[in-house]
Amino acid sequence: MAFQRTAAVAILCAACTQGPPGRKLASGIARGLIAREGAAAFLLNAAHPDDRAVPEDLLAGDLWLDDRKVGTGVSSQDGSYAFSPAAPDLAFLAAWRFREGEGELRVVSGRGEPRQVAKGARSFAWSSRGELAYVAEGRVGVAGRTVRLPAVQAVAWSPDGTRLAARASAAAGGKLWLVDKMQRVRSTGQQFVPSDPRYNPGDSAMLTIHCCVKVLRR
Repeated sequence: MAFQRTAAVAILCAACTQGPPGRKLASGIARGLIAREGAAAFLLNAAHPDDRAVPEDLLAGDLWLDDRKVGTGVSSQDGSYAFSPAAPDLAFLAAWRFREGEGELRVVSGRGEPRQVAKGARSFAWSSRGELAYVAEGRVGVAGRTVRLPAVQAVAWSPDGTRLAARASAAAGGKLWLVDKMQRVRSTGQQFVPSDPRYNPGDSAMLTIHCCVKVLRR
């Protein structure tokens, strides 16, 4: 009986000395946490850049993947970093330059080192199949190939991952193109109030433009 009491006390004391559940990833102020399949990405100690032209609510900081820093100068804007839906890959825009609206597109997997995909990248998008498309220096890139589109600024995948919608900048009138996997480009012949292109998630045969009523059928 005495041994049982001693064992019980020892177990209780061990429980009392245990720390909180989980593990510590970093010290500092974290924001913008995203997670996928047990991996977590977040900005640490983000601060406003030394530029009065940048809105006060926009910040930039170090990007962490789990317990290690993988990038610097990553913006707090939506879409600055994202996990692939099909693989444990994290894409992000490092060294973001707010005035130019561009940075360095990089991808990191697990414990590997980040690799650079493109310089001067404005935006990127993952397909449902885990393919990465991006806009950089007036070109749309995917699967190691690029196609030039004048003043292109943003892209979005169709739900089935076979086509891209690409939009020109506001200064260029927001022209819209459709790009297939073979890099064939078709202009819609339409111009819209500039906004990010978005596919209707319920119908891969329809393309809708956010904030616009116009619907285009392929």
